[in-house]
Amino acid sequence: MCEHIINVTVIWVQQEIKHFFVQYPEENPYKVLFSNPYFQEELLKKILSQIPNHNVIIDDSEDLINHDIAIRNDI
Repeated sequence: MCEHIINVTVIWVQQEIKHFFVQYPEENPYKVLFSNPYFQEELLKKILSQIPNHNVIIDDSEDLINHDIAIRNDI
């Protein structure tokens, strides 16, 4: 049996960033800037350094999709 540690905060923050930038037009300077993967990573690191992180341990035998749904409902 193998276990994996998953940082659910990273998943949640990535989804929130994506949702945030969907609201803006393509020519928005911040949207253009953060379309670059380097700056996306920098933004993610900055946000994660400012908030508490939460992790879960998942066995190989467990279904990751069910955990993802449960995590979204908890946050």
